[in-house]
Amino acid sequence: MDNLPAASLDPRGGTALTRTHFSRAEINLDLSDKDIENSARYIEKRKELSDIVLYGINDPVNDLSRTLDIIDRLGKITHITAIRLRSLRLVKAPSAFTRPLMNSLADRNCLGVTKPRRIEIEIELLHSSQLIPEHLRIIRELRMRGITVYNNTPLLGFINDNEREMLSISYACRDTGIEFNNVILTGAPVQRDWNEENPIDLNGIIDIATHVRRYGSGREVPRYILRTELGETDFSIAPNIFSLDSSNRVMASLSPCTLEYYRCINPGFQWPEDISFDDGRHPVVYLRGILPGSIPVFRKPGE
Repeated sequence: MDNLPAASLDPRGGTALTRTHFSRAEINLDLSDKDIENSARYIEKRKELSDIVLYGINDPVNDLSRTLDIIDRLGKITHITAIRLRSLRLVKAPSAFTRPLMNSLADRNCLGVTKPRRIEIEIELLHSSQLIPEHLRIIRELRMRGITVYNNTPLLGFINDNEREMLSISYACRDTGIEFNNVILTGAPVQRDWNEENPIDLNGIIDIATHVRRYGSGREVPRYILRTELGETDFSIAPNIFSLDSSNRVMASLSPCTLEYYRCINPGFQWPEDISFDDGRHPVVYLRGILPGSIPVFRKPGE
């Protein structure tokens, strides 16, 4: 499941913090209080960081007292507007979300007009069958307390990589009151081994996105995200997709990303040694677990 750290764009945040985006950082709760305090100090100095994700192999709600202490510490940082708990337990064991637990989280919500700070929960649905009637009650109670539940679904070969199942997940989220946030196309921990053995066809991704947009509406339509060693990017607007002839691997040119962008995050940033570039000096990254199918080659490095 998605409870492992990604590559950080700025190692200065310490061992507990992963900087995956200009405005978002993730904190690994499995590490020591000292590591987490160092991460909080890093965040405090960087006003562009507005969204913080808390995660861990030990689910954030399993050690609620410590999680609340960390939320209270982060709550003192005025430029944070959202603290999100990545809780896999909400899907597996919704009964763990008792009313006292929900009330404790809701007490940390600041929903005023000035200096708002939202407490949110992030889940990971792999299949629509994971949602049961009890989720409807729990998520309704969370929403009544001002806590939004977001879903990120990693695309997995032979599990949910088809139009019908992705639309079923979309409908199930809507009916249960969950915001379908992202479909992760590559780079999620659960995809690393599975999609190497069961790769996703690029045509299938486009078919899924077209089908969900055609038959869904409003919050049913997610974004499609690529997670790479150079951070996250939006599949729909960011990359130019092409395939290398020599290896038939699917590559992406991260067209919005420049050296200046990364140095706004980390002034000492240097390109990885094995990175290649397109003609506009944008980085080109390998999309693991994705096959080109019959999609034509749009561009090759150096052309």
